[in-house]
Amino acid sequence: MATVKVKFRASSVPTKEGTLFYQVIHKRVARQINTSYKLYPYEWNTPNAEIVFLPDIGNNRRNYLASLKDTLHENTNRLKGIILCLERTGEDYATEDIVKHYLTSSNIEGFISFTRGVIQQLEQIGKQRTAERYTTVINSFGRFLGENDVLLDEVNSNLIVRYENFLKSSGVCPNTSSFYMRGLRAIYNRAVEKEMTVQRYPFKHVYTGIDRTTKRAVPLKIIRQIRELDLTLYRWRISPGTFSCSRFTLGECHSSTWPI
Repeated sequence: MATVKVKFRASSVPTKEGTLFYQVIHKRVARQINTSYKLYPYEWNTPNAEIVFLPDIGNNRRNYLASLKDTLHENTNRLKGIILCLERTGEDYATEDIVKHYLTSSNIEGFISFTRGVIQQLEQIGKQRTAERYTTVINSFGRFLGENDVLLDEVNSNLIVRYENFLKSSGVCPNTSSFYMRGLRAIYNRAVEKEMTVQRYPFKHVYTGIDRTTKRAVPLKIIRQIRELDLTLYRWRISPGTFSCSRFTLGECHSSTWPI
């Protein structure tokens, strides 16, 4: 019977992160399935093939490693499930067959492939902005999945929470994370409406709101002070007009004009 192992490929630069990959062996023929999952050498235990959590690790990194650990567990179980299905057929199969089944969509459409179809439809009917938004969202989700698809029925609360942790560990701010979550939710709801999956409310435990950001506009008091400056004795008399022009281009039109 075929076997599955998780391996670590160190970077040529000792201080940089290495990459994890899956090794599938069947009848002494080994094949690799590459991923985009990154780890530092000290975060991987080679003899036990498992992630190491150091005592002084930060919360963001710990969340990332915990999420990655769950993802590795799910993906290895998926590979083992594919092997079990091939074994039950009673027919001969090769290592390439296991890899092919893992990398290609099954008869049930995957979330990423479904989204690509939605994007194509939106572009055809002229909804370019929505298509661009969905493209940005699904590209981020694809990086989290290691460029592997996930079945629509496998999109659940645990997966989405792990994705949120992945975003946090990448330094994404709450509003950006919420942007991705709201985009994914809209795509997921489209699949529910088409009865391609049942509503499991996978986004109920992640943040989908919009935080108020710090106001960066120049206060009205400062604008008035600049307007009232007497610059007739200085070479840079053009300054008030330039400032006025910049205000107008930002949409703050005003009926008054300033003499230059």
